[in-house]
Amino acid sequence: MRAATFVSVLIISVAGFGCRPLSGPLSSQTTTFELLEKDFRIIPDTDARITFLGPVSDSRCPADVECITQGSASVEFRIDRPARQTVFMLEGYVGPDGVGEGDTRISALADGFLISLLRLDPYPIDSLVNNDLYRARIRVGR
Repeated sequence: MRAATFVSVLIISVAGFGCRPLSGPLSSQTTTFELLEKDFRIIPDTDARITFLGPVSDSRCPADVECITQGSASVEFRIDRPARQTVFMLEGYVGPDGVGEGDTRISALADGFLISLLRLDPYPIDSLVNNDLYRARIRVGR
């Protein structure tokens, strides 16, 4: 019994080491973009451009509804360079006010860039049907 408890604690402890958000200082070469679906921007001082492909899913709790869970959103991006493309997804909870400016919890390393989702609009409202295109505010660092 004691051996089984020790093994369980050891497995939980070891598993916890790999689970941490991307963090640490970003280089001074960071840029913030706001992109509509299918829109792209050139990443300054590079041969790359980033495109917001759009939402994959959006289960965030509507602003005018009480929910048991806050839900999350998944959005897809693509980085294009002359010889390759990299498609990646960012997923997590983005509230009606976005995430904190230094928050890197909704981030991905893609093609040498650290991309963080800062805001995703429109925020769902249950009583309204919103056909607006999604807008994503992202920070790109190298």
